[in-house]
Amino acid sequence: MANRRRCPTALAVVAAVLSVAVGCSTDDETARAKAEEFVAATSAVGIAPRLTVGVAEALYGDDAAAVCDAFDGGLTSVERLILLGNPSGRRHKTITDHSIVYARLVIETYCPEQREHFRDEVEDLDPVESDKLPASAGESTVESTGESSGA
Repeated sequence: MANRRRCPTALAVVAAVLSVAVGCSTDDETARAKAEEFVAATSAVGIAPRLTVGVAEALYGDDAAAVCDAFDGGLTSVERLILLGNPSGRRHKTITDHSIVYARLVIETYCPEQREHFRDEVEDLDPVESDKLPASAGESTVESTGESSGA
């Protein structure tokens, strides 16, 4: 009699574990596919040469919620300061053309519905050309932001 009681309980536990495993594998597959797409996009324009699918997957998951949610409904003043820097001049944040291209690729890969919001936020920026930075400021790996630079 005790075996008959355990059997339905064991089946319920196995079913629950399998449903969780199937749900997780779908999210994992989506995250991996998005990461592969993102890494391919960064490689195509020559930025983030050391970015791996595993790192992109860990950073952005399947929806890059931390990035995409920031553009949902426009940036708050705090988000603008974090992303774009403090224009007061005391601590100027250097925004490079590479960082804009990278961010654009994140938006295009993970939340393309936010393209207009992103474009509105960066359209007035005057980014520093990455190849004009001193060598100590980081690697230079891209020439364009998707537009012709005349080079």
